[in-house]
Amino acid sequence: MQPGEHLNATIVVKNNTEEPLKNVRVRLMFDAPSVNGRSIMDWPSLEDEADGNIVGEQLSDTIRRGQITWSSAQIGDLRQLDPGEQLTIDVTIPIRSGEDVDLTAYESYVISLTGNAQYTLSDSEETAAGVPLVLTINSDTTFEVRDEADDDVHTFTWLLGNTFHPLKDIEAQVDFYGDVSFSQDDAVVPAGELTYDEKEKKLVWHIDEMPLSVDVLALQFPLTLNKANPSQTQLTSKVRVTAIDQVTGKQILLIGDEVGL
Repeated sequence: MQPGEHLNATIVVKNNTEEPLKNVRVRLMFDAPSVNGRSIMDWPSLEDEADGNIVGEQLSDTIRRGQITWSSAQIGDLRQLDPGEQLTIDVTIPIRSGEDVDLTAYESYVISLTGNAQYTLSDSEETAAGVPLVLTINSDTTFEVRDEADDDVHTFTWLLGNTFHPLKDIEAQVDFYGDVSFSQDDAVVPAGELTYDEKEKKLVWHIDEMPLSVDVLALQFPLTLNKANPSQTQLTSKVRVTAIDQVTGKQILLIGDEVGL
């Protein structure tokens, strides 16, 4: 996951016994990075149609728990689940983006989700726990393709943005279509190396590292369409961008827009 994305969670409660479950209480807990008691989860923007009860708890200097609890007060069917009966609860919560907070202040990058159901079965109180989930928050890397056309010359700008974690082994590649001309001498390369395979008409931009001291890299290059083909609708393929988050060790994959004619 990345900052700015929405985390969708579904908790399913099913009675697999041969007796009714009474007074069912369902809990869903998010243990997420925090700074100064503020979670990276955007709790005011939580979407929960059942309107469960929310409680926050600071587990450590860097981790804050948000807990949602539902009972028959919010969902009437939790008063009793008959044998074989199933109930589903859906919630959506955003991860804060760099527009909301200083992402570099968060030391942790892991969100842990746990859920359980407490109920009465044959006059005894029991608890059933779900399988915990661990999610990694990778850097907030973005990639944008811009195209300015002047007759048969298209001037491309690739914008690579990043502010959360440093990156390494960054590579963006694209295929050109049709009768085109490309000159590396005309490209403005802010960092890394640009290579072009004329036979395959494939352009690759490789950058060894992108530290946090650099939040945007802008590559610019012209591409000339020598001869128009009436049946040609695309000038380029989508741009495939990969990078390694140096903090989480995970690969980031982004897809940039193709350019049409």
